[in-house]
Amino acid sequence: EEYGPLHIVEGGPPCVEYSAVNANRTGVDSVKGQYMPKFAQLIKRIKNHRLQKGENVFFLCENVTLKWKDMPFEPIFGISPIEIDAQRISPATRDRGYFTNLPVNELPETDSEIALSTVTLADGWMHPAQLYCRIRNEPKPYCKSNTFMASEGRINDKRMIKVRLRDASNKNSIETSHYSVADREALMGFPVGYVERFVEPVFEKVCASFHSEDWLINAVENDWDIEELGVFSTCHYKFVCTGKDPMVSVKFGTVEKNKNDKTLYYYDCEGYCKRLLGNSYSIPVVEHLLRPVKDLFLQQEYDDAVYSFPWE
Repeated sequence: EEYGPLHIVEGGPPCVEYSAVNANRTGVDSVKGQYMPKFAQLIKRIKNHRLQKGENVFFLCENVTLKWKDMPFEPIFGISPIEIDAQRISPATRDRGYFTNLPVNELPETDSEIALSTVTLADGWMHPAQLYCRIRNEPKPYCKSNTFMASEGRINDKRMIKVRLRDASNKNSIETSHYSVADREALMGFPVGYVERFVEPVFEKVCASFHSEDWLINAVENDWDIEELGVFSTCHYKFVCTGKDPMVSVKFGTVEKNKNDKTLYYYDCEGYCKRLLGNSYSIPVVEHLLRPVKDLFLQQEYDDAVYSFPWE
């Protein structure tokens, strides 16, 4: 009513009830599973709204790749989905399905420079295959990172390993770690620091308040919105003893609940950032799909925007 007519609607309904990783998925027969058909119904309502005045509304809806024939989405959206793996145009694997009524450009050829973009990490870190070839003096391979995921057991599993040599002259001095938040941001096309700059201040405020003599009074005196801090994680967070300075840190809960309706997972700041990225789009793919918009609407470039990716 306030902003119509609308021209573009973009969204990514929760995938947890469709993901093959979730053995207990229930598809559309769940609250979260209903967001997918509701997205399609929203598009229909916008199209038929009196303020739309017959103007077309373009949409882009992303989710995990599904057995589409077993789902009721194609009749609701009125189109078939497009399946794109992000490794075709970026260094990160992310196979997803997209419903869109935008004209779609052809993807680059599989042997193109962009399709052969490879994992590039800071501070000497590399993909295990890259280090293996370096030690054996073999040509440097092009490698893709595995799909970044959001579930607790997969955020930092063995698929997320990166390696480097502590001593460049000693090929046995191999050090291992997991992809950092900055690694994941860069590989998925986000500006480095994009996620942390929003998440870190929330964790810092709650933790700093707790360390005061009266953490609630301290928060109020510093004009921190306690309600807002709670809503950030659906009002569930807990303090954890670290055994070092600072002695206490904070962890935020997620929306998942156990059978007793208790918060299932809690994450520190780094874990929460990785979780958000595991639930995110591949920016290069979304950019590819939205590129035709430039031919449909007036364009404007912004001085502080970056219009290329590190691997280009």
